[in-house]
Amino acid sequence: MKRLLWAIGLLSMVLMACSISSLPGYVSTPAQPPVAESPQDDLPPTLTAFAEFFASATAVVEIVPSSTPVPTEEKLPTLQPVFTEQPDFRNLQPDFSAPDFEYKKQSMSPAYLPNFAHPEAGCNWMGVAGQIFDAEGLPTGDLVIVVEGQIDGQFFEALGFTGLAKVYGPEGYEVILGDRAQPGIFWLQVFDLNSKPLSNIIEFEMTGDCEQNLALINLYWDAAGFKLYVPLITN
Repeated sequence: MKRLLWAIGLLSMVLMACSISSLPGYVSTPAQPPVAESPQDDLPPTLTAFAEFFASATAVVEIVPSSTPVPTEEKLPTLQPVFTEQPDFRNLQPDFSAPDFEYKKQSMSPAYLPNFAHPEAGCNWMGVAGQIFDAEGLPTGDLVIVVEGQIDGQFFEALGFTGLAKVYGPEGYEVILGDRAQPGIFWLQVFDLNSKPLSNIIEFEMTGDCEQNLALINLYWDAAGFKLYVPLITN
């Protein structure tokens, strides 16, 4: 009897399950394994989007630039003057001959120096300067310095006077040759206040170098036929 009741109960459960599965709209869903929560599930939407972007981004290879060579300072070539034939002088007298004496340039002249008299001008200055010494070796005033020359194929002429540029000495002279250092060739001659020449023509050049934009030319008195006699001492 008990076995019969147990069999009837089991059959009733089977029939009930079959009737439920036959109901319209019923879909049997297979059991799913539990899914572990992702750490991103707890992030706000904005941070989640950033996390997904970086997770899917490809690796970026950082390129380290190689050492770039430092350019060396390019040395510009020193300008060399290009000259034409000697011009016809306007005031210089190439046929000068002194019967008594004349002024000659010292053996170390011209000496090329950076412009120390006008340091504020720097390379924007070019000139010739110096002193003229008499028979006793003293600086001489009241003399005229005439300079003619060529700069970039153009004729140049200027005057200077001893005693007006004391930065070069008590009776110093100065003749400005240009407002910048540039190549040129020049000729210098000394005159007295009556336009009488007292020296031969002295030629000098300027290279355009800013460190040599001053030509220092000193002259000394030289008597024609002058000789030095040493006394003879006897017993």
